[in-house]
Amino acid sequence: MLECNFVISKTEWVKWPLQPDAASCGVLIGAHTYDCLTENTEGKICKISKSDVTAMRSRMVWAIMHSTELSISKHDAATTAKISHKLQNQRK
Repeated sequence: MLECNFVISKTEWVKWPLQPDAASCGVLIGAHTYDCLTENTEGKICKISKSDVTAMRSRMVWAIMHSTELSISKHDAATTAKISHKLQNQRK
Protein backbone atom coordinates (compact mmCIF):
# COMPACT_ATOMS: atom_id res chain seq x y z
CA MET A 1 0.00 0.00 0.00
CA LEU A 2 1.20 3.50 -0.82
CA GLU A 3 1.97 5.61 2.21
CA CYS A 4 1.35 9.34 1.93
CA ASN A 5 2.46 11.97 4.40
CA PHE A 6 0.24 14.73 3.08
CA VAL A 7 -1.29 17.38 5.27
CA ILE A 8 -4.80 18.14 4.05
CA SER A 9 -5.89 21.65 4.81
CA LYS A 10 -9.43 22.95 5.05
CA THR A 11 -11.26 22.97 1.71
CA GLU A 12 -11.50 26.32 -0.02
CA TRP A 13 -14.00 26.53 -2.86
CA VAL A 14 -13.21 28.64 -5.90
CA LYS A 15 -15.76 30.13 -8.28
CA TRP A 16 -13.95 29.25 -11.50
CA PRO A 17 -11.25 26.89 -12.77
CA LEU A 18 -7.66 27.94 -12.30
CA GLN A 19 -6.33 26.35 -15.48
CA PRO A 20 -5.41 28.52 -18.51
CA ASP A 21 -8.41 27.33 -20.53
CA ALA A 22 -11.59 25.30 -20.19
CA ALA A 23 -10.08 22.05 -21.50
CA SER A 24 -6.89 21.40 -19.55
CA CYS A 25 -8.29 20.38 -16.16
CA GLY A 26 -7.79 16.65 -16.81
CA VAL A 27 -4.19 17.21 -17.85
CA LEU A 28 -3.45 19.18 -14.70
CA ILE A 29 -5.15 16.56 -12.52
CA GLY A 30 -3.04 13.89 -14.20
CA ALA A 31 0.13 15.88 -13.59
CA HIS A 32 -0.79 16.44 -9.94
CA THR A 33 -1.58 12.74 -9.50
CA TYR A 34 1.80 11.85 -10.99
CA ASP A 35 3.49 14.21 -8.53
CA CYS A 36 1.64 12.57 -5.64
CA LEU A 37 2.55 9.05 -6.77
CA THR A 38 6.21 9.97 -7.22
CA GLU A 39 6.23 11.73 -3.85
CA ASN A 40 7.02 15.10 -5.38
CA THR A 41 5.30 17.06 -2.63
CA GLU A 42 7.09 20.40 -2.87
CA GLY A 43 3.79 22.07 -3.72
CA LYS A 44 5.22 24.51 -6.23
CA ILE A 45 2.83 27.07 -7.62
CA CYS A 46 3.57 28.10 -11.18
CA LYS A 47 1.84 29.50 -14.22
CA ILE A 48 1.07 27.00 -16.96
CA SER A 49 0.56 28.20 -20.51
CA LYS A 50 -1.53 26.59 -23.23
CA SER A 51 1.66 25.38 -24.92
CA ASP A 52 2.72 23.77 -21.60
CA VAL A 53 -0.60 21.90 -21.52
CA THR A 54 -0.06 20.72 -25.11
CA ALA A 55 3.39 19.41 -24.18
CA MET A 56 1.97 17.71 -21.08
CA ARG A 57 -0.69 15.99 -23.20
CA SER A 58 1.99 14.76 -25.60
CA ARG A 59 4.08 13.39 -22.74
CA MET A 60 1.07 11.62 -21.21
CA VAL A 61 0.17 10.00 -24.53
CA TRP A 62 3.80 8.94 -25.01
CA ALA A 63 4.03 7.47 -21.49
CA ILE A 64 0.77 5.55 -21.88
CA MET A 65 1.61 4.23 -25.33
CA HIS A 66 5.15 3.17 -24.36
CA SER A 67 4.05 1.43 -21.17
CA THR A 68 4.80 -2.28 -21.00
CA GLU A 69 1.78 -2.86 -18.77
CA LEU A 70 -0.67 -3.36 -21.61
CA SER A 71 -0.30 -4.53 -25.19
CA ILE A 72 -2.43 -3.07 -27.97
CA SER A 73 -3.54 -4.30 -31.37
CA LYS A 74 -1.64 -3.43 -34.56
CA HIS A 75 -4.56 -1.24 -35.64
CA ASP A 76 -4.48 0.68 -32.36
CA ALA A 77 -0.70 1.00 -32.61
CA ALA A 78 -1.04 2.47 -36.12
CA THR A 79 -3.73 4.89 -34.93
CA THR A 80 -1.54 5.86 -31.99
CA ALA A 81 1.39 6.55 -34.32
CA LYS A 82 -0.82 8.86 -36.40
CA ILE A 83 -1.99 10.71 -33.28
CA SER A 84 1.58 11.00 -32.01
CA HIS A 85 2.65 12.42 -35.38
CA LYS A 86 -0.18 14.99 -35.27
CA LEU A 87 0.80 15.99 -31.72
CA GLN A 88 4.42 16.45 -32.78
CA ASN A 89 3.30 18.66 -35.67
CA GLN A 90 1.16 20.78 -33.32
CA ARG A 91 4.18 21.43 -31.11
CA LYS A 92 6.14 22.95 -34.03
